[in-house]
Amino acid sequence: DTEMAAVFYVSPTSVYLWRKRNKLESNFARNRHLRREKMMLLYQKGLCDREIAEQINGDRKTVYLWRKQNGLKAIDCKYHRRMPEELTLALYREGLGDSEIARRIDFSITSVRQWRKRNGLPAHPARRVKK
Repeated sequence: DTEMAAVFYVSPTSVYLWRKRNKLESNFARNRHLRREKMMLLYQKGLCDREIAEQINGDRKTVYLWRKQNGLKAIDCKYHRRMPEELTLALYREGLGDSEIARRIDFSITSVRQWRKRNGLPAHPARRVKK
């Protein structure tokens, strides 16, 4: 409605009322319907919320809410990024701290800290950079 209003130099309300008088559906409503159909097809193919969100260029929360409204169960994602254990351990043995390891392997500091604690490894003392 807003785009149409700009083209015809009228208010969006005028466009809305014109559509309503002529019993025309808005593009927004039509697109929402098509989006829901696409989500259902992707869900039936076995895609998880994250994968569906990527396919429809949407948000996982949108997919989650749609799935809950339709009484559908969550599908586990088949792909979970795994931390490179050997590289992480090698970097730890070099004496690098959690933040530096995280930066080098492109994971969060929290993930590295949890990995270190899971493996019973103590934290390295913070290094001070000499000026």
